[in-house]
Amino acid sequence: MISFSTHPSIRNKPLHWETSFAEGWQRQKGDLNDLKKHVEAGGAFIAAAMLSPHRSSAAFESSDLACVDIDSGLSVDQFLKHPLAASAAWAYTTASHQPGGHRFRVIFQLAETMTDPALYKAVTTLLSRALGGDKSCTDACRLYYGNDKASSPLWQPKAFLSQDIIEDAHKEAAAARM
Repeated sequence: MISFSTHPSIRNKPLHWETSFAEGWQRQKGDLNDLKKHVEAGGAFIAAAMLSPHRSSAAFESSDLACVDIDSGLSVDQFLKHPLAASAAWAYTTASHQPGGHRFRVIFQLAETMTDPALYKAVTTLLSRALGGDKSCTDACRLYYGNDKASSPLWQPKAFLSQDIIEDAHKEAAAARM
């Protein structure tokens, strides 16, 4: 079982941000397929269980997933050949994905629930750096939009992030605390 948060009214990527989107987040428990169904119905999610319904990094309680937002750099095909693809559980295209400009999200399952937000940020930062992901999308309670027109070029629900990445993240988080 994984925990994540969803918003009841955000569908696909809205044209305009509304302040109400910061409130009303609901904790969910399920499996990766439950999250996939939600996202493919256009639902927004946060890859963390939060302490409150207000989205902020301070609300981070725990996470079972790490996400990387890829908006430039790797194409989907290049990602599928990348060594990290073997430990990714799911990749889906975002609403901005085009044949000439690949935009997609990669979801990694963590072998253990992570409760340290600094460690979580270190994991997402390392993954983003390795894959050329959006470096601004590494905060603990990052909102990810769903896409009801998404394709899923990678679906490996039994895959988990390598422990080597977690160990490297421990070192990075410790260095950041100094």
